[in-house]
Amino acid sequence: MPAGVSRYLDIAADLRTRILNGEWTPGSNLPRMMDLARQYGVNRDTLARAIAILEAEGLLSAVPRKGTIVRRASSRPRMMARDWAAVAQAMKSRLAELDMTQAELIQRSRLAPMTIRELLFNTAQRRRSNQTLAAASEALGWPSSHLLAVAEGRGPDDPYTADPVLPDVTTGGGRRYPDNLPRHSVSAGAAVIRGDGRMLAIKRADNGEWVLPGGIVELDEDPRDTVRREVLEETRVIVEPGRLTGVYKNMRLGVVSLVFRCRPVSGAAQPTAEATEVAWLDSAQITGRMTEAFAIRLTDALEAGEPRIRIHDGQQLLG
Repeated sequence: MPAGVSRYLDIAADLRTRILNGEWTPGSNLPRMMDLARQYGVNRDTLARAIAILEAEGLLSAVPRKGTIVRRASSRPRMMARDWAAVAQAMKSRLAELDMTQAELIQRSRLAPMTIRELLFNTAQRRRSNQTLAAASEALGWPSSHLLAVAEGRGPDDPYTADPVLPDVTTGGGRRYPDNLPRHSVSAGAAVIRGDGRMLAIKRADNGEWVLPGGIVELDEDPRDTVRREVLEETRVIVEPGRLTGVYKNMRLGVVSLVFRCRPVSGAAQPTAEATEVAWLDSAQITGRMTEAFAIRLTDALEAGEPRIRIHDGQQLLG
């Protein structure tokens, strides 16, 4: 796999080794995402994809008001019997649903053609890694843990049973959170607009796509602080967030993005480890370089009125 595509898989493998070697004890907090992202030299989105794999394996749990908690490695078997026929059927159905060819799946997943054929037709009875299942899941537009859940006989949204390390997870009012609450990821984006009307945009280092600056909101973080931090990390520009201009949900991945109109305060826009290019673009350039799902977030910010609420599939608007 190209480095930008496989980076989150490498991080997941390294974190897995550190957890199993006892660097973090069961029940303890994983370091904050912003610290781990800095340690691995990646943005928060890349790190979140790595952590999602370890959550699917049962090594980590995201706990409201507490952060990401290390679980007992023995609280769920590392490798349980897996139904590869179910995986094959799920993948075939998804290919038909998306009108995607096997060749396109190979190209999107960056997996070897033989590996894809084995998964699709269940022709080899051997262990497939969780990283392989994650790559195939994402190539098919699913969350990275989807095919692992199918293989283990769980519904894709069926969480693990309550962790014995965390028997007392409660809300501030003393009630336990239901284990089947929907799980969404929340991100915050910045529509940074200069006096001449041009808007700040970055070309991401991990996938080469043009987007607005932003990233995942930490559990203990105000979304406006996320905006300030992410814009500075990605562009070296200091901004001050203003009004909320839109709420955008990726219906495939369950990612909810909040976008704030921002005023540049100081700093010169420049490339960083997270952005190979940083530029001030006009509306025509934005619609020309970005997918519809991202361009609309900046053009919405140019309009007055109430925040827009839109849904999309990661590329195109759905409503």
